[in-house]
Amino acid sequence: MTAAEAPEEVLEPDDIRELVGDWRTHLRAKNRADSTIDAYLDSNAMLVNYLDDEDVSMLVPKIGRRELGRTSNTSGNGRTFVPGEGSLSFSYIAKQNRHLQQLYRRLDDVEDLIEISPFYKWKARRPRESAGDLARP
Repeated sequence: MTAAEAPEEVLEPDDIRELVGDWRTHLRAKNRADSTIDAYLDSNAMLVNYLDDEDVSMLVPKIGRRELGRTSNTSGNGRTFVPGEGSLSFSYIAKQNRHLQQLYRRLDDVEDLIEISPFYKWKARRPRESAGDLARP
């Protein structure tokens, strides 16, 4: 079978990969800068890569706080480690979360695919500086 004969993967309507095109169109209609659109789409790609690597469902209603929180593994030294990406700062991960928050706001308001956004009342936690932070006075 040649590449021309290979069937394309058919995505569910609420698959996050399917909704990226709509989101891009929405951002362009809002006259967002190309660099902003690229940053938002990079954040989405980071999430999709994680979900694909972990073999987790990419259907929007099934992506919850647990999956969003596990897109990065934090260590106690204030740095975040993403497999294959190296060390990332907390501020970078917080920025990625803000980008994904914008996507989920649209999915909640316009697409009506989720009942409650996983970002509702959620704050990205700052990694602890040392094990001594666990001790209480």
